[in-house]
Amino acid sequence: MKRFPPCRIAGLLSLLAALLVLGVWFILLFGAQPEGVSAIENAIGTARYVLFEEQSTRHWFIWLAIVPALSIAIGVCYLLGVARSKGFAITLFILAATLGASSFVLLDWSLALWVALPSYWGFLCVHQA
Repeated sequence: MKRFPPCRIAGLLSLLAALLVLGVWFILLFGAQPEGVSAIENAIGTARYVLFEEQSTRHWFIWLAIVPALSIAIGVCYLLGVARSKGFAITLFILAATLGASSFVLLDWSLALWVALPSYWGFLCVHQA
């Protein structure tokens, strides 16, 4: 049985973390649609409100928008083999670990766990490079 290399697992887990956070966005934007308003209009209005209106939880939604973009970028880099060199492997590991650690501060622990999980495999990828 062939084993996946740690870099590929880190990349797939990063993409999975992005998918899970994007699922939260989907529920937020399309979950409760009022009558008489199209789904797109409601989604744009909700996104505009949570990201740009002055409120106490705005930082949470801004981070929730940043996490999938960074997770996709990290996952694609791992899957494209950027981490084959030691320098890039260390850089990707530091990015993934920082993203995971800051997610524990800013997100719910259940989402943060999935965001931080690729860090372990990134660590193994550093040792393999």
